[in-house]
Amino acid sequence: MPSGRDEPGCGTAECWQELADYLRRLVLLFEPGVPPELHARRGLVNLEVVLVHLADLTKSTGVPDWREFAAEVLLEYPEATRTGHEVEGEVEVVNGSVRGDLIVVDRFHDHHGAYRAAAGRRAAVLARPAPMLSSIGGHQRGQASWRGDP
Repeated sequence: MPSGRDEPGCGTAECWQELADYLRRLVLLFEPGVPPELHARRGLVNLEVVLVHLADLTKSTGVPDWREFAAEVLLEYPEATRTGHEVEGEVEVVNGSVRGDLIVVDRFHDHHGAYRAAAGRRAAVLARPAPMLSSIGGHQRGQASWRGDP
């Protein structure tokens, strides 16, 4: 999942969309009867909506960690949206105000890229012990840390 990178010219919503799409696909894999909003095309789904359904995977997969995982991502997302980024650009400040209406943004830096990539890996680890997938690869339930370094 390529969400651990800076996105030139993108805001926080665009940076988090890859994780939302990845988690949405996992929900669809295990819960094909989910509401239509999760069947939206790539880029049109809300992460918070996906997380509600992701927490419900505990029931269908028998893996209790889905609920905890969804809650942790839900706690991280609002803070990342408010403070987890910076914009480099040319802004001319005169007497404490921005001159003109145009701000040229050279690059958007998202400080939560590593978090999103690790969260995607953790979701993959949680999916492995599900009966449908464990019969394919015989994986054991993983306990890998996903909040640390990628």
